Amino acid sequence: MMWLAYFMNSRLTESEPMVALVAYFVVGNIIVCTLIPAWVVTRVRREGPAGLGFTRYRLGIALIVTLVLGLGSLPAYFQGAASAGVDPVQHLAYNLTILWEPLFVYGWLLLRFRRAFGWLPGIVLAALGFTAYHIGSVPPSTLLVFLVTGLVFAAIMAAVRNLWVMFPLASGVSSAIGTLQSGLSFTWDTAALGVAVLITQAIVLIVFFRKGRAGRTA
Repeated sequence: MMWLAYFMNSRLTESEPMVALVAYFVVGNIIVCTLIPAWVVTRVRREGPAGLGFTRYRLGIALIVTLVLGLGSLPAYFQGAASAGVDPVQHLAYNLTILWEPLFVYGWLLLRFRRAFGWLPGIVLAALGFTAYHIGSVPPSTLLVFLVTGLVFAAIMAAVRNLWVMFPLASGVSSAIGTLQSGLSFTWDTAALGVAVLITQAIVLIVFFRKGRAGRTA
């Protein structure tokens, strides 16, 4: 489902912008990457926020690691933005709003795969999932970069087990670099849309987590 949403967005943005918008942001970001995971974790598994990686466990370590990864990647990002002729601030602003991707890949896929198959298969399967939904939307050479990035980030998340190790800095700067390599660029309008999606995600998660807590109490 995520592959289809991503693929439709990449192919229909110019010819059918509204269809691409709905496919990517509504179906992909909100339904597939947020609503379904939140529903399964809270209503089916009866877990709390930690079921998707939102936890205080190793929070200090998570914040330090995301700072190191995010800030350490900024020089490479600014160099790539300059080479592509892209406004680095506007482009990065949108990518820093992207919660759906680390939530989907590392809070949802990785933690489910890790529980089902163990930590090493979980890392590999999550990285493959991250790479798979980009097939047909980015150059083949970029897919290999995404696979390596997915493996590294999945290993970090598996060790720390706290989604804040990814969002917003580590995943945001990495996404900014990846989108540059894919030939994309974003503006303040895109960043505003990203903020709207982020707020919608937060509302969905809060509602489901509260309902899940109420259900466990009852």
